[in-house]
Amino acid sequence: IFSSFFRKKMQAVYVDSCERAKVSPHVALLALIQEAARKQVPLTRLSLSHGGDGDRQIGPIVSLLERCPVTEIALNYMELTDDGCTGLLRHLIRRGPGLASLELFGNCIGDASCAFIPDLLEAQPIVRLKLGDNSISSAGAARIASGLTRNTNLVQLHLGGNRIQDEGLHAIVSALKNNTTLTSLGIRDNAIGEAGVQSLCELLCQPNCALCEVQLKGNVLGDAGAVALAVAVRVNTTLRVLEVQGNNIGLGIISLCTALHSNSHVHALNFNDNRLGCAGAESVAAILMTNKSITTVGLSGNEIGKRGTQALAQALLQNTTLTGLDLGNNRLGNAGIITLASVFRFNTTLQSLDIHMNGINLQGISVFTSALCCNSSLRHLDAGSNFSRNQGAIAWARLIRRTTTLSRLCLTDNEIGRDGGEALLAAVRNNTSLKNFKFGGQSQVHPLANRINRLTRRAIKNLVARNKHLQEPAPCLLVPTGYYPRSTSRADPLDCSRSVSSDEDSELPALLLLDEGTEPCRPDPSLVLPRTACGDRRSDGDTFGACNENGGVPR
Repeated sequence: IFSSFFRKKMQAVYVDSCERAKVSPHVALLALIQEAARKQVPLTRLSLSHGGDGDRQIGPIVSLLERCPVTEIALNYMELTDDGCTGLLRHLIRRGPGLASLELFGNCIGDASCAFIPDLLEAQPIVRLKLGDNSISSAGAARIASGLTRNTNLVQLHLGGNRIQDEGLHAIVSALKNNTTLTSLGIRDNAIGEAGVQSLCELLCQPNCALCEVQLKGNVLGDAGAVALAVAVRVNTTLRVLEVQGNNIGLGIISLCTALHSNSHVHALNFNDNRLGCAGAESVAAILMTNKSITTVGLSGNEIGKRGTQALAQALLQNTTLTGLDLGNNRLGNAGIITLASVFRFNTTLQSLDIHMNGINLQGISVFTSALCCNSSLRHLDAGSNFSRNQGAIAWARLIRRTTTLSRLCLTDNEIGRDGGEALLAAVRNNTSLKNFKFGGQSQVHPLANRINRLTRRAIKNLVARNKHLQEPAPCLLVPTGYYPRSTSRADPLDCSRSVSSDEDSELPALLLLDEGTEPCRPDPSLVLPRTACGDRRSDGDTFGACNENGGVPR
């Protein structure tokens, strides 16, 4: 009786409000009302995305909020403008305290809405505020900063994909000088340069700084910014996750790596899509020789070369803590992958590896898969966008047949045809560990697209689905991010920001793993992980996870 009454009453309130606003009811919101009624619990989380007429939806949503104890609101990609957003914020300021999370990323919100944020932070005990991928400028950032000065609740602030620039970051940093609660700051893709990062580093050097995750993806730090971060890393004791991918960093990475030698707090590094080259890769390898706290490293798109690959291989033979490594898009070729293959006969700690888009063909694949047959630690592997073809697929099939630990594998865009597909099918029939197998890329246009028979694809998917339901021990937990939609991302996630698909099965998993029972380093369990060719780990547009604000090391 309660369920039926609750559903009919809430639906009637919402539908009537939609009729008055002359807007169609949001199907997802109706589903949330029905789900709450089915479970006989109040509606506490309002999560909508990708709905048009966002401003016109605000009136009906507010009428529903007046009758429901909602504590989390997410209106992402709803085409909200300042008109609709200010109406929502006014209501949230007036209502009684109880809101813990507000997400409004991917809309058209500008500085006018930011003027209400200080009052909102004072009226509501919000711990998570995400305003990524909007149109907030430095002036809007300054208005947000004015609400941070005395705030003691906010834990996550994500402003990625706006236009806050150096001036906006300086305002936020100034407001955080006496703050001891904010632990996650997302400022990706904001045209932040050397001046802005200098302000941030001054904050990181303060003894009361609480930041443990900073996402700087897609800015313009350059070598000077990397050197400034090196100074902060030597002093700071709270930072756990550092994302500087896509910042045009070259030799400046050497200073940052030198500082990390003596740092025992940072555990996730994302250097993807910079200009590290051989020298930078050698510097990273030197860290891995001595640093025992780093567990995840992203080096995708850095042209690390033969010397860099050899240095990393040597480091992996000695390192006993690294669990995730992204080496995608580095043109390793057969020589590079054969060098790495020798590592996997001895390394027992690396659990996730990304080698997508490295120009590897049958010769390298044969040696690599043979080495993996002797490995019992690798669980996640992205080898997409290489040149396996049918003979390479047979080599992968041999690995699938023998492995008992590999649970996720990506072989998209490898020019695999009918014969290769049948070999993979035969192998999967005898495998019980593979629970996520991506072999898509069946496009008729893409030159590397697979051409696996439709019936064969369906049979493989059914067998993998069977494996998902098998009882298994849980030696590790995957933390979704998101690190992190594709490098377009997202973001982000890794976020990787990306942004990203919300369907977890459509992506290879994030590269950061936690031992069973281990707690993440920050209040929000989303950590930043390496991005793979199958997509970044995050779903909210910031490469955070949730540091793509929803997923290993984002691109």
